[in-house]
Amino acid sequence: GQRAEIEEAFHFIVRQYSRKKQAVPESLIYQFLSSRVPVNQIEYIISAMVSGRIIAVAEMLGPAGRTFNPVGLNIEE
Repeated sequence: GQRAEIEEAFHFIVRQYSRKKQAVPESLIYQFLSSRVPVNQIEYIISAMVSGRIIAVAEMLGPAGRTFNPVGLNIEE
């Protein structure tokens, strides 16, 4: 599946969150993932991360997208 990409994205989000001490814009996550997966898979990966409680929506910004906070990575083997 997409476990490696989800883990990479989670670590990217944690680094951004730690550096800036604020929620990470969806556009940054798209930018990060677009160099790793086909663009049509990005929304699926973000949705899977939200439904798996790996990240949480911090704020809805309307047309500008959303921002996310890291929650935790607990992927079952």
